Amino acid sequence: MIGFPIDTGSVVALSLLNPDNKIPACIVSSNMYSNRSETMVLGKAARDALSKQGKKAVVVVVASLSNRMFTEHIDPKDDKIHSSKDDEWNKKILEFFHDGRLEDLSQLSRDIHGQIRIQKVAAYKPVWWMAATMGQHNNYKGEVQSYEPLHGSGGAVIQLTPSDESVGDKEFDEDDVEYYHGDRNVLDRGNL
Repeated sequence: MIGFPIDTGSVVALSLLNPDNKIPACIVSSNMYSNRSETMVLGKAARDALSKQGKKAVVVVVASLSNRMFTEHIDPKDDKIHSSKDDEWNKKILEFFHDGRLEDLSQLSRDIHGQIRIQKVAAYKPVWWMAATMGQHNNYKGEVQSYEPLHGSGGAVIQLTPSDESVGDKEFDEDDVEYYHGDRNVLDRGNL
């Protein structure tokens, strides 16, 4: 097979959210080898395109929380989070989502990766893309609809809605996408 494989998670989510394809939709798959700068630039491009066209959009991200899965078949009734450490980190992530702290979660992506993500996955990139696309701030109302194990990994359904009633901006330690210099010289900064 030549080309990029279909992202099963996105296709399944889209068929559940939009079964009759009545709503225009676009699927963007994450490049597992991209770093923060590449992911942020892609999210910012989506945000800019929507703004230029005067459109509003719903952002749906399909990703696991912790990413350690059982290597042997298990009966679904015996499913559980792979380890208590993964469960604790999943709950911490969900606490940030519940509090609407998307940008804070984006800033913690590398720490999260070091604790609960398998090494083939380059950081917890979904939050980078979400923050760049939705807005790099913490001004969201968050709702955690569900949290369950998925063959050892953590899965949740959450909702973030823009809000004036939130925890507000905290400390940001990385560049804003409006003036982003990039990691690993992805965007040439010149001779600074």
